[in-house]
Amino acid sequence: MLLAWMVAGLLLSETVCFDRWKARLPLAHCLAASWQRRCQRWLANGRIDVETLYGPLILWAIQHWQNSGQALHLALDTTMLWNRFCVVVVSVVAHNRAIPLLWQTLEHPSASVSASVSIALLEKADRLLSGFGSITLLADRAFPCDELIAWFGGKPRWSYVMRLRGDTEIHGTAAPLGCQVRRLHLHRGQCRGFRGVRLWADGSQSVNLVIAHPTGLPVEEPWHLISNAEPSLDLVWSYAQRFCCEQLFRDQKSGVFQLASSGLRDPQRIDRLLLVIAIAVLAGSLQGYALSLAGLRRQVDPHWKRGMSFLRIGLAALQMAGADAAARLMDWLPIPLQELEPCVPSRKARRRQAQAWFSKVELPPRTRSAADHTMLLAIA
Repeated sequence: MLLAWMVAGLLLSETVCFDRWKARLPLAHCLAASWQRRCQRWLANGRIDVETLYGPLILWAIQHWQNSGQALHLALDTTMLWNRFCVVVVSVVAHNRAIPLLWQTLEHPSASVSASVSIALLEKADRLLSGFGSITLLADRAFPCDELIAWFGGKPRWSYVMRLRGDTEIHGTAAPLGCQVRRLHLHRGQCRGFRGVRLWADGSQSVNLVIAHPTGLPVEEPWHLISNAEPSLDLVWSYAQRFCCEQLFRDQKSGVFQLASSGLRDPQRIDRLLLVIAIAVLAGSLQGYALSLAGLRRQVDPHWKRGMSFLRIGLAALQMAGADAAARLMDWLPIPLQELEPCVPSRKARRRQAQAWFSKVELPPRTRSAADHTMLLAIA
């Protein structure tokens, strides 16, 4: 019951301050000091199992992927708190945003974590998502390593798209004599794919490699992407979705919920507070999706076309319902698979999107999908 009150207070106040939660809740009979002690004891309670509480909620939210035949995209990333704690997060990618799935806070002054930490989280995700089919993991260049790539070898339903550091040594079809991957020069607007590239000095892992330098994004250097899937443009489109993690971290820390002002300095307590925030992110996003599907988005969004994130739309609707007894919330629905209203980009973003992503694409024979052929015809 206390967790429900905490989530409601966070949704209505948009801050992790306990006093602000109480001010927005019907708790006039409860003393302020008593309310603070209750919240603090909850965060300090080691018997609270974050995964047991949150797992059923996120599984209900993503149930449409279970029998849809579509791959479920997960993003693996880290964020820092006060240059002292590193939060490792596995999130679900949906509608250009990330929804938390699993997380772990470490007292670790770097955004790079060991392979054992990443693999432990992915093992939990594998068990949690046992009823799902294809799963694709998206990860930045801090994660590729021998142990992590070897882990995917025993998981046939898992695929990955990860970015390599420029100083990674490669051998094989892309570099018969061996060299650092950044030595494979590529001009902006070009994309090349290779099969059977071996990584690191000992060539211990064989992967497929796609080098892409898109023009439609502010990318200063090429992406060196490795995968256990066939090299194609689909890998580039998939990896581009990874950047939604930055928006999630911004919403958690300073954009919406003000996690950075919590004052907590214990990893376990931070994990429990992140549970409250994760439920709030999920609840707000689901309400935003429901409003969009019902055609009621403009009740809370002043833009003619969608100019707010679905989380912001949902939060506005929840706060309106909290302030006005006549206002009603939408029925909760799982995350929809169909396309929803696109967000209106800025003028600068529209100019970038008007440019072609690639002017030259070179992929190995017999790997180009129908989408690849469509892109090649469009830029020919």
